[in-house]
Parts: sequence; structure tokens; C-alpha cells
Amino acid sequence: MQGQSVEAALRMERQAASEEKRKLAQLQVAYHQLFQEYDNHIKSSLVGSERKRGMQLEDLKQQLQQAEEALVAKQEVIDKLKEEAEQHKIVMETVPVLKAQADIYKADFQAERQAREKLAEKKELLQEQLEQLQREYSKLKASCQESARIEDMRKRHVEVSQAPLPPAPAYLSSPLALPSQRRSPPEEPPDFCCPKCQYQAPDMDTLQIHVMECIE
Repeated sequence: MQGQSVEAALRMERQAASEEKRKLAQLQVAYHQLFQEYDNHIKSSLVGSERKRGMQLEDLKQQLQQAEEALVAKQEVIDKLKEEAEQHKIVMETVPVLKAQADIYKADFQAERQAREKLAEKKELLQEQLEQLQREYSKLKASCQESARIEDMRKRHVEVSQAPLPPAPAYLSSPLALPSQRRSPPEEPPDFCCPKCQYQAPDMDTLQIHVMECIE
């Protein structure tokens, strides 16, 4: 749009310059005619007529000079408009290049943004996997500790079951002991009995191991 306005202004200035040239040509013709008439009748003209002719000649000279100055000014305007039109043409030629560069920058930006989004998704997935592994590790660690505890209980159960029984008290082995010498019977041990099969365990750890195996 701007280029069309510049071209229209350039055409108008060219038309105005052509008009000025035409007027200048007419003035030059009139000047030469007057100069010829002045030259032909200078000797036969009166002093007043000569002065009048001289004034007309000077007037024509001034008009001619003004027309030439106007023509120079118009030519400068035309040259300036030509320069602006050329610059505008250069700008219009660079617009597609700039648009292509902008499209490339836009595509690069979108690709970088998609890469960042994928990286964030991958990071989130890895974080979830890490948390899952930590939970599984905690469960495995707890299971190992429980297995170690049960193994330790089994070892103790084996040691207890293989240990020799203590000797019976003298008052139980000697039938001749006097009633006054006999001690009071010991308290009954706690009943470590399996509620399913009525197995009598020697201690609580053994009973726990047996109950777990018995239930399984």
C-alpha cells in the first residue's frame, strides 16, 4: 500500500515537472521572439518603447529564472521520491526473508518446548519409578529382617530342644524325705499350647514359630 502511494506521488511529480518544462519552453520561445523583435526594432523604437521592451525583457528573464529554479526543485523532489521508492522496494524484498526467519525461530521454539515437556514427563516417570523401588526396597528390607528374626527364633528353638534336662530335686528323688523337709511345689510354668493342634511348646518363641507353620 505504501509502495502504491509512493508511485502515485512520483507520477504526479513527473507530470508537474513535464508541465513546468512545457511552460519553460513556451517562455523560452516568447523570450526569443521578444528578443528578436527588440533586436529588429531597437533602432526605430522610441526611448519609452525601448524602456518598456527592456522591462519586459527583464521580466521574462526573471520568469525564466524562477521557472528554472522551480524545475530544479521539482527534479530534487523526483529524485527523493525515486530514492524512497527504491528503499521501499528493498524493504519489500526483505519481508519474505524475515518471515522465513521468523518461521524458523518459531519452529525451533516449539521443538525446544516439546523437548522440555518430554524431559519433564520422563523425569516425573523416573521419580515415580524411584519411589516405587524405594517402597519395594523397604518391604524387602522388612521381610529380610523378619526372616532373620524367625531364623534366629528357630535356632534358639533347636538349641532349647537339644539342651539336656536339669536333674530332679533331691526331695523328689528321695522317697524317705520327711514331710517337714519337703519344699513347697514349684509354681506351674506358663502354658505355651498351640490353639490348633494343642502342641505344647517350651517357650513363647517356639510357640510362635510352630503356630505360623501350623496355620500354613
